[in-house]
Amino acid sequence: VINVLIADALIINLAVEGFRIFDALPIRLLLAPRARTQAEMNKLYAVTNPLYLPFRMQLTLKFFVFGIGFAYGIPVLYPLTLLFFLVSWVTDRSGLLRVFHGILVTTDKLVILLGMI
Repeated sequence: VINVLIADALIINLAVEGFRIFDALPIRLLLAPRARTQAEMNKLYAVTNPLYLPFRMQLTLKFFVFGIGFAYGIPVLYPLTLLFFLVSWVTDRSGLLRVFHGILVTTDKLVILLGMI
């Protein structure tokens, strides 16, 4: 459990979702600097990903459930959960404000479904 949460907190949350090394970073480094206008650069810099919010929601719920459910027996999960939520705050702030455009709003069905779990 601890190894999975450490990988999710640091590698998935920071490298994959934070720096967007697979979709946004190559475009930003290779194509955006060669754009002729600022509008073209802005269009290349922004990324669309309709699965961003559901993925972030499931990752947050995983840490919440593991942090509450297993931290009583494994106290090291308390600071690990705190680390995840601090890094997640920076990642989401950067992703929602700078990287993505046209984020789809989640429907009530998704929230109700996750609430029933």
